[in-house]
Amino acid sequence: MINNTSMEAKDSMSQDTPQDHLSDISQESISSSLLYTSYENLVDLYQGEDDLDVVLDKLAQRTKTDTDWKMHFELLEHLRILNKFHYLALNAKITVFPDFIIQNMDSLRSNLAKQALIFLQEVISNHKTKELPQEFLSIMIPLILDKTTSDKGFIKAEAKRVVKEIETNCAGDAAIVAFSLKSFDKNAAICEFSFQSLCETVKNLGADLQYKLTLGSCKALFRAILKALEGRRAVMKKQGEDLWRHMRSLLEKECIIESFLENKIGLNKQEVSMLSQIKVQRKSAPRPSFQSFIKGQKALMENNMNVDNIPEEVLVSIKPKLSNVRTDENKCMDIVSLGKENIKSEGM
Repeated sequence: MINNTSMEAKDSMSQDTPQDHLSDISQESISSSLLYTSYENLVDLYQGEDDLDVVLDKLAQRTKTDTDWKMHFELLEHLRILNKFHYLALNAKITVFPDFIIQNMDSLRSNLAKQALIFLQEVISNHKTKELPQEFLSIMIPLILDKTTSDKGFIKAEAKRVVKEIETNCAGDAAIVAFSLKSFDKNAAICEFSFQSLCETVKNLGADLQYKLTLGSCKALFRAILKALEGRRAVMKKQGEDLWRHMRSLLEKECIIESFLENKIGLNKQEVSMLSQIKVQRKSAPRPSFQSFIKGQKALMENNMNVDNIPEEVLVSIKPKLSNVRTDENKCMDIVSLGKENIKSEGM
């Protein structure tokens, strides 16, 4: 949280250096307050700054020289503030911060790791405003996936929230390649989670898949699908089949699939054959329940005869067809049977 001591110090700063908000970060100012500030409560400390590039350069320098963990916590908060209020300026300089983010994400102090993941979630949610550099995403995504198996539950939860933001907002080459490669991870949990994220990301790409990804990304994607289909993990195999069906439905509108897989992706005939053997999944109509069957039969009967005219002695004489069904349902079945017999008699 940006505390009152920091805010008061900014008011008394010299007019000659209005952009140097980082001088407010001191051991005294942060030692009493290390609380996570919600996104809504972040305050713009850089409002009215003329040169945010200078601010970001100074911030980058502080990330390299300051070693105290409490200072790192506050520096991460300044990055969060810049992301919320000055995203375009931060976007242009984001590639100078990966080392600092990774250092804190891997910190043994869990509050630093959480703060770093919170920043990543927030900055990735802004990707739709202006895309983050692919090199930044390529570095960060594999490390975020590693955190999804953290022993600390709240770190694992934060990491998974970041991945969800990536699936939704960063569907593109960097995400596809990172998720594809991590689908080969030796850790089974990371492997399965990465492939699940890959499936979601591909679906979020929408149509015209081959035009939205580079050839290299497509190759990585198909290698991950084949690995899932050839593997022994039932969940991944099912997801792989569904993903291939989805992709086939898109590709068959644009190209000859076998030719594309062999000539562009570089699959051999055996691999192409394995994919071609996966049948198109046809949705079968849901089987009606017993209750809906009875209701349908009763409605059908009422269109052909007046049930109220059936003599009571006839109803009494009919034996139940299903002894283990409730009385009301037995009566309905009897009425249906009687109706069919009457219809036959009228037909004769």
